[in-house]
Amino acid sequence: VEARCSALRPFANMRRPFLVVALQALAAAKQCDIRSYGADKSADDNSKAISAAIKDCLTDGEVVVPEGVFKSKPLTVASGQDFILTLSEGSSVQGVPRDSWPTSNGEYVTFLQLNDCKRCTIRGSGMFDGQGTPWYIDFDNGKISDHRPTWLVVSGGSDLKLLDFTLLNAPMFNMKLSGVAGAEVSGINITSQWYDGDTKEPHNTDGIDPGDNSHDIWIHDVYIHNGDDFVAIKPGSEDGGCTSNILVENSHFERGHGLSIGSVGKGCVKDVVFRNIKLSGQGTQNGCRIKSYSDQPGFVKNITWQNIELTDTKTCITVNAEYKPTPKGATNFIQVSDINLINVTSKTCEHDAEFLCPSEAPCRGIWLDDVKVSGGDGMICQYAYGSAKNSMNSCLKSDGSPTPAPASPTPAPASPTPAPPSPTSAPAPPTSCDVDGCLARCVDEYGGSVTGGDAYFCA
Repeated sequence: VEARCSALRPFANMRRPFLVVALQALAAAKQCDIRSYGADKSADDNSKAISAAIKDCLTDGEVVVPEGVFKSKPLTVASGQDFILTLSEGSSVQGVPRDSWPTSNGEYVTFLQLNDCKRCTIRGSGMFDGQGTPWYIDFDNGKISDHRPTWLVVSGGSDLKLLDFTLLNAPMFNMKLSGVAGAEVSGINITSQWYDGDTKEPHNTDGIDPGDNSHDIWIHDVYIHNGDDFVAIKPGSEDGGCTSNILVENSHFERGHGLSIGSVGKGCVKDVVFRNIKLSGQGTQNGCRIKSYSDQPGFVKNITWQNIELTDTKTCITVNAEYKPTPKGATNFIQVSDINLINVTSKTCEHDAEFLCPSEAPCRGIWLDDVKVSGGDGMICQYAYGSAKNSMNSCLKSDGSPTPAPASPTPAPASPTPAPPSPTSAPAPPTSCDVDGCLARCVDEYGGSVTGGDAYFCA
């Protein structure tokens, strides 16, 4: 029993760097307004001015983007320490058109690259505007390959904070955390809009992807509407210690592909908790999701979804360890084990639940507690072992070992901010928009109004 319960407490001994950072005053010794370095709202490209401000405030400094729209080519923050980028209310950093976007080795360059930063923060009520719709259309029409630019990539570093801004219509992936040791992502709005009369989803527009041995990551109180994985935990190498200790909670996601692990073809992911989350919206493909395949050694272990409410989701629960066909003669398999689903509910699934694992590497230690998803074709099992309590009709097989009811995951580290709202309440409306009508949700669903200037905002 103790071994089972301990496995569900990945945060019990978690290093909590963001608590230390959160209690520090986010006040920089030096402030760099990008206008002081030549940034101009009428300019076609402000990357030189913004880069100069970044260089001048790279250590214990704050770069300030004031109200207005500032177009820019890609930017890099390298080896910053106690660096802050503030997007002021009414500000928008807008990507340049595709024909002006730089490439490297045949691929479009990431818009904002943070390398080996310590205690760096991006914050504010302004937004990044990727101008992604033309990219989505050209990709669908075969005019460009699947090497569109990622918007924000954090490589290495520690004690990162991403707070309160909006990321609108990134050309491809929104946010990647690669090899990051400690991060808090809170209060942000990631929206990648469907197009062609709201009938076509953007492709490969993942919301937040922690991976490559990232650990101690806290994602909370975020809103994502994106047409692909909301959060996808990517593997790390076993030698590097896995991607691990990830907590995603108190959030609302719409019209995407799920709370995902993977895909994992090698390496490992462990100790992940998704909890207190609402998924909704026509076009939401998956709810609780693991996608792995046999290729090289690795494992997925100790993954928990708790208090998850699903509405209009195509496949509510999917653990698919055959995400790609097993190669003939394969000798290496991803081992999937200790999977916990607790209080997961839906009445509108198209496919209720599936646990699909290869005979060479069965999935073991699956635990269902108060899992009641319905509306579709029931549960499908293939080489899947575990047990269920107070749940839907289960096809999981017992492997002969007792499976006690697990303890609830250890509560998240205490937040220095007030307690978040209920995850089932309406999400915060989009805070900013372009002139093409994307504030319809703000006006129709939230009673907001459009205010203008160079950018349009929800008042």
